[in-house]
Amino acid sequence: AGQFYQRGYNASNVQVMQRYDIYGTPAFSFTQTSLDAAVVVDGAGNYFTPDYHNNQFYKYGPTGTLLGTYANISPPNDIARDLNTGNLYTVSNTNNIVRPYTSAGVALTTFTFGTGASRAEHVAVDPLGNVWLVDTSTNLVLKLSSTGTLLASFAHGITGTQPRLVATPAVDINGVVYVNDFGVGVLRMFDQAG
Repeated sequence: AGQFYQRGYNASNVQVMQRYDIYGTPAFSFTQTSLDAAVVVDGAGNYFTPDYHNNQFYKYGPTGTLLGTYANISPPNDIARDLNTGNLYTVSNTNNIVRPYTSAGVALTTFTFGTGASRAEHVAVDPLGNVWLVDTSTNLVLKLSSTGTLLASFAHGITGTQPRLVATPAVDINGVVYVNDFGVGVLRMFDQAG
Protein backbone atom coordinates (compact mmCIF):
# COMPACT_ATOMS: atom_id res chain seq x y z
CA ALA A 1 0.00 0.00 0.00
CA GLY A 2 1.11 3.55 -0.65
CA GLN A 3 3.49 2.59 -3.43
CA PHE A 4 3.57 4.44 -6.72
CA TYR A 5 4.85 3.74 -10.20
CA GLN A 6 6.67 5.83 -12.77
CA ARG A 7 7.55 5.07 -16.35
CA GLY A 8 10.46 6.74 -18.06
CA TYR A 9 13.85 6.21 -19.62
CA ASN A 10 17.15 5.30 -17.99
CA ALA A 11 20.56 6.74 -18.87
CA SER A 12 20.85 4.28 -21.79
CA ASN A 13 17.52 5.54 -23.22
CA VAL A 14 15.80 2.23 -22.41
CA GLN A 15 12.24 2.51 -21.14
CA VAL A 16 11.88 1.34 -17.56
CA MET A 17 9.15 0.98 -14.93
CA GLN A 18 10.14 2.14 -11.48
CA ARG A 19 8.19 1.34 -8.31
CA TYR A 20 8.71 3.49 -5.22
CA ASP A 21 7.74 2.93 -1.60
CA ILE A 22 5.79 5.47 0.46
CA TYR A 23 9.01 7.37 1.22
CA GLY A 24 9.99 7.75 -2.42
CA THR A 25 12.71 5.11 -2.24
CA PRO A 26 13.00 3.00 -5.41
CA ALA A 27 11.75 -0.54 -4.72
CA PHE A 28 12.65 -2.04 -8.11
CA SER A 29 13.11 -1.17 -11.75
CA PHE A 30 12.93 -3.16 -14.97
CA THR A 31 12.74 -2.55 -18.69
CA GLN A 32 9.50 -2.19 -20.64
CA THR A 33 8.75 -2.99 -24.26
CA SER A 34 5.95 -0.51 -24.96
CA LEU A 35 6.32 3.24 -25.33
CA ASP A 36 3.10 4.29 -23.60
CA ALA A 37 3.01 6.13 -20.32
CA ALA A 38 -0.25 4.90 -18.77
CA VAL A 39 -0.27 2.43 -15.89
CA VAL A 40 -3.02 1.18 -13.55
CA VAL A 41 -2.56 -1.06 -10.51
CA ASP A 42 -4.99 -3.57 -9.00
CA GLY A 43 -5.48 -4.51 -5.36
CA ALA A 44 -2.94 -7.34 -5.56
CA GLY A 45 -0.20 -5.04 -6.83
CA ASN A 46 -0.42 -6.25 -10.42
CA TYR A 47 -0.31 -3.51 -12.98
CA PHE A 48 -1.46 -3.00 -16.54
CA THR A 49 0.08 -0.90 -19.30
CA PRO A 50 -1.13 -0.29 -22.89
CA ASP A 51 1.00 -0.82 -25.97
CA TYR A 52 -0.33 1.51 -28.67
CA HIS A 53 2.01 0.30 -31.41
CA ASN A 54 1.10 -3.38 -31.05
CA ASN A 55 -2.67 -3.13 -30.35
CA GLN A 56 -2.46 -4.78 -26.95
CA PHE A 57 -1.88 -4.28 -23.25
CA TYR A 58 0.18 -6.12 -20.65
CA LYS A 59 -0.35 -7.38 -17.13
CA TYR A 60 2.69 -7.51 -14.85
CA GLY A 61 3.07 -8.91 -11.35
CA PRO A 62 4.21 -6.77 -8.40
CA THR A 63 7.88 -7.51 -9.10
CA GLY A 64 7.68 -6.98 -12.87
CA THR A 65 6.98 -10.51 -14.08
CA LEU A 66 4.92 -10.51 -17.27
CA LEU A 67 1.64 -12.30 -16.44
CA GLY A 68 -0.33 -11.73 -19.61
CA THR A 69 -0.61 -10.03 -22.99
CA TYR A 70 -4.10 -9.08 -24.17
CA ALA A 71 -5.07 -8.14 -27.71
CA ASN A 72 -6.96 -4.91 -28.28
CA ILE A 73 -9.00 -4.37 -31.45
CA SER A 74 -7.40 -0.98 -32.03
CA PRO A 75 -4.35 0.88 -30.66
CA PRO A 76 -5.00 1.72 -26.97
CA ASN A 77 -4.12 5.30 -26.02
CA ASP A 78 -4.89 4.89 -22.33
CA ILE A 79 -6.13 2.42 -19.73
CA ALA A 80 -8.21 2.82 -16.56
CA ARG A 81 -9.53 0.49 -13.87
CA ASP A 82 -12.89 0.39 -12.10
CA LEU A 83 -12.03 0.06 -8.40
CA ASN A 84 -15.38 -1.59 -7.60
CA THR A 85 -15.52 -4.29 -10.29
CA GLY A 86 -11.85 -4.53 -11.22
CA ASN A 87 -12.80 -4.14 -14.88
CA LEU A 88 -10.31 -2.42 -17.17
CA TYR A 89 -11.13 0.10 -19.91
CA THR A 90 -8.94 0.98 -22.88
CA VAL A 91 -9.66 3.94 -25.17
CA SER A 92 -8.55 4.37 -28.75
CA ASN A 93 -8.69 7.56 -30.77
CA THR A 94 -8.12 5.59 -33.97
CA ASN A 95 -11.75 4.53 -34.29
CA ASN A 96 -13.40 6.18 -31.26
CA ILE A 97 -13.96 3.08 -29.17
CA VAL A 98 -13.76 2.04 -25.55
CA ARG A 99 -12.99 -1.62 -24.90
CA PRO A 100 -13.85 -2.97 -21.45
CA TYR A 101 -12.19 -6.09 -20.02
CA THR A 102 -12.61 -8.15 -16.89
CA SER A 103 -9.71 -8.14 -14.43
CA ALA A 104 -8.66 -11.45 -16.03
CA GLY A 105 -8.35 -9.76 -19.44
CA VAL A 106 -11.55 -11.17 -20.98
CA ALA A 107 -12.97 -8.66 -23.49
CA LEU A 108 -16.47 -7.34 -22.84
CA THR A 109 -18.79 -5.48 -25.22
CA THR A 110 -17.01 -2.66 -27.05
CA PHE A 111 -18.76 0.70 -27.33
CA THR A 112 -18.17 3.82 -29.38
CA PHE A 113 -18.25 7.47 -28.37
CA GLY A 114 -18.92 9.10 -31.72
CA THR A 115 -21.18 11.76 -30.20
CA GLY A 116 -19.25 14.81 -31.32
CA ALA A 117 -15.94 13.50 -30.02
CA SER A 118 -13.20 12.86 -32.51
CA ARG A 119 -9.99 12.27 -30.55
CA ALA A 120 -10.64 10.92 -27.08
CA GLU A 121 -7.24 9.81 -25.83
CA HIS A 122 -7.64 9.62 -22.06
CA VAL A 123 -9.92 7.59 -19.80
CA ALA A 124 -10.80 7.35 -16.10
CA VAL A 125 -13.49 5.52 -14.11
CA ASP A 126 -15.24 7.12 -11.14
CA PRO A 127 -16.49 5.36 -7.94
CA LEU A 128 -19.97 5.01 -9.48
CA GLY A 129 -18.57 3.08 -12.45
CA ASN A 130 -19.01 5.94 -14.93
CA VAL A 131 -16.37 6.15 -17.66
CA TRP A 132 -14.86 9.60 -18.30
CA LEU A 133 -13.12 10.43 -21.58
CA VAL A 134 -11.10 13.51 -22.49
CA ASP A 135 -11.16 14.56 -26.15
CA THR A 136 -8.15 16.68 -27.09
CA SER A 137 -9.60 17.75 -30.43
CA THR A 138 -13.07 18.98 -29.48
CA ASN A 139 -12.16 20.11 -25.94
CA LEU A 140 -14.86 17.87 -24.49
CA VAL A 141 -15.03 15.74 -21.38
CA LEU A 142 -17.50 12.90 -21.93
CA LYS A 143 -19.25 11.06 -19.13
CA LEU A 144 -20.46 7.58 -20.13
CA SER A 145 -22.12 4.75 -18.26
CA SER A 146 -20.13 1.54 -17.82
CA THR A 147 -21.93 0.17 -20.88
CA GLY A 148 -21.27 3.20 -23.08
CA THR A 149 -24.42 5.32 -22.79
CA LEU A 150 -23.55 9.01 -23.06
CA LEU A 151 -24.65 10.66 -19.82
CA ALA A 152 -23.19 14.15 -20.32
CA SER A 153 -20.49 16.16 -22.05
CA PHE A 154 -18.67 19.26 -20.83
CA ALA A 155 -16.18 21.68 -22.34
CA HIS A 156 -12.79 21.26 -20.67
CA GLY A 157 -10.81 24.06 -22.25
CA ILE A 158 -10.70 27.02 -24.56
CA THR A 159 -13.00 26.59 -27.52
CA GLY A 160 -11.52 26.58 -31.01
CA THR A 161 -9.67 24.27 -33.31
CA GLN A 162 -6.36 24.19 -31.44
CA PRO A 163 -6.07 20.87 -29.56
CA ARG A 164 -5.27 21.25 -25.89
CA LEU A 165 -2.44 19.41 -24.14
CA VAL A 166 -4.32 17.33 -21.60
CA ALA A 167 -3.12 14.54 -19.34
CA THR A 168 -5.11 11.50 -18.20
CA PRO A 169 -7.94 12.58 -15.87
CA ALA A 170 -7.94 11.58 -12.22
CA VAL A 171 -10.99 10.82 -10.06
CA ASP A 172 -11.19 11.13 -6.27
CA ILE A 173 -13.29 9.03 -3.88
CA ASN A 174 -16.16 11.54 -4.11
CA GLY A 175 -16.37 11.22 -7.90
CA VAL A 176 -14.79 14.62 -8.63
CA VAL A 177 -12.88 14.47 -11.92
CA TYR A 178 -9.64 16.42 -12.37
CA VAL A 179 -8.37 17.29 -15.85
CA ASN A 180 -4.87 18.76 -16.13
CA ASP A 181 -4.56 21.02 -19.18
CA PHE A 182 -0.81 21.55 -19.16
CA GLY A 183 -1.02 23.40 -22.47
CA VAL A 184 -2.36 26.43 -20.61
CA GLY A 185 -1.30 25.46 -17.07
CA VAL A 186 -4.81 24.92 -15.70
CA LEU A 187 -6.25 22.13 -13.54
CA ARG A 188 -10.00 21.82 -14.07
CA MET A 189 -12.38 20.03 -11.70
CA PHE A 190 -15.76 18.55 -12.64
CA ASP A 191 -18.38 17.17 -10.29
CA GLN A 192 -20.90 14.57 -11.51
CA ALA A 193 -23.04 17.35 -13.01
CA GLY A 194 -20.12 18.92 -14.83
